[in-house]
Amino acid sequence: MIAFWILLILSAFYFALLAWEKRTDSDSDNHRSTNERTGSVIRMMTRGTIPIRVMRQVVMRQAVVIDVSHKAPGQGVTADDLDRTGVRPGPGQIAVIKTLWTDRAFGKPEFWNQTIHLEPSVGEWVERQGVSAVAMDCFPEKPFWMMTLTAAERGANHKRWLKAGIPMIQMLTALDRIAPKFMLTALPLKLQGMDGAPARVIGIEP
Repeated sequence: MIAFWILLILSAFYFALLAWEKRTDSDSDNHRSTNERTGSVIRMMTRGTIPIRVMRQVVMRQAVVIDVSHKAPGQGVTADDLDRTGVRPGPGQIAVIKTLWTDRAFGKPEFWNQTIHLEPSVGEWVERQGVSAVAMDCFPEKPFWMMTLTAAERGANHKRWLKAGIPMIQMLTALDRIAPKFMLTALPLKLQGMDGAPARVIGIEP
């Protein structure tokens, strides 16, 4: 019964977003900037306001957790790491890569100085699964401030996923307190002229 009321409330919120999308974008409140390092962020390939069609890809999708929380500070997650978990998100699902890095280090110097990150091979692996979105609780790229990158490596996962129309949900928290499969809802702020926005990310367990 509780799950029913949760779904009902989220459905009402979703239809409110549909109505909001029909409003004009001339409101000066929409002209603001954001810093993606302040919390959960959703990024997508778009100009101007986040389109509701992208929201439909993310809202109320089943998420599958891929647990690579054994990674040590400063290490990168590879496609081989994902393969070894034996977990395969299917088409239409959201791949959630769990390192627990935000929970371990957010607010500490090592959060950026020894960040766990995703290697470019992860971008290829995720795209092959045909997922509707990808989420993670670590930095989604090889950290350019910690190492010298080639032109191909710089922003490789962003470029691959956004070109493929796969929204990214970054810097999640509390993945140690969620089931291996759950319903994920990502609700970004409606910001004009941005390719990303802070998001309220909700997980509903079955």
